[in-house]
Amino acid sequence: MTGRKLLSAFVALFAMTLLMLTAGTGSASAQQSPNCCVYFVDVQVSANCFPIPMWIKWNNVPNGPAAINGNGNFVFAIPGMCPPASSFDGVSLAGAAGPYATYNHPVTFNVNGCCLVARIGYDANGCTYIYIRQQQPPC
Repeated sequence: MTGRKLLSAFVALFAMTLLMLTAGTGSASAQQSPNCCVYFVDVQVSANCFPIPMWIKWNNVPNGPAAINGNGNFVFAIPGMCPPASSFDGVSLAGAAGPYATYNHPVTFNVNGCCLVARIGYDANGCTYIYIRQQQPPC
């Protein structure tokens, strides 16, 4: 084997090993920090979309509805004893049965005739951020 082919084979093997080590076996996800006992909801939609009913699923148990009655940034306490914080499973604007938006799966809901998208993010401290935005129909 020539030096060039050997180098190419080594680089390919190294790249594959690096990808396997960094990718892991699960899907891409993030999680609420066990030390963060609140979550944040950032709502920016038209006035005719309110009230917005919101269910949050913690440890696979739906909690809600919490009624969002206006635009703004809201802070909610995580239910139960904290710390450690419960595991965040998703947010629904359609009822306790879902569907639920998750970190890697935003969901569009039809609420009061408005198409609202729920997206999940996390801040540098691992606290859950729920972003609710309006989009043009169809939902």
